Amino acid sequence: MITCAVQFRLDVVSDPSVCRRARPRPVICPLPSPPGYLYADFGALPLTELHNFQILQFVHKLPQIFSTYFTKNSMFHTYKTRTKEGLHIDFIRSSLGQRCIEYKGSVLWNLRPDELRNVESTKSFRNKLKQFCIVSSVNV
Repeated sequence: MITCAVQFRLDVVSDPSVCRRARPRPVICPLPSPPGYLYADFGALPLTELHNFQILQFVHKLPQIFSTYFTKNSMFHTYKTRTKEGLHIDFIRSSLGQRCIEYKGSVLWNLRPDELRNVESTKSFRNKLKQFCIVSSVNV
């Protein structure tokens, strides 16, 4: 048995007592795919997208106790703007405040397309949101 870091293939000539070492064959490894494709292959989400996914699920099926966390822009003004039905984003001065659920949930909710925001069923919303997150993580 040959024990060395690189194993050489031994070609046995007609006489078994005479062996010669052949050149090592190059090992061809597949190139690693970008992380987004790896997660998409398994139907999973990267950690940052998983975090955003959970926040958006929380915003979609908001419990009554958290009803004051998010308000629509239509509550602040009556103008007919494109963002009238979006969530109001409060001005936050610190980066710590930008990590809170009220701010981050509003920003993420407003970034999603209308067909995701208008889904009523929780299960349907979750499936469409997951597909949207997988596609957006691959395209990044």
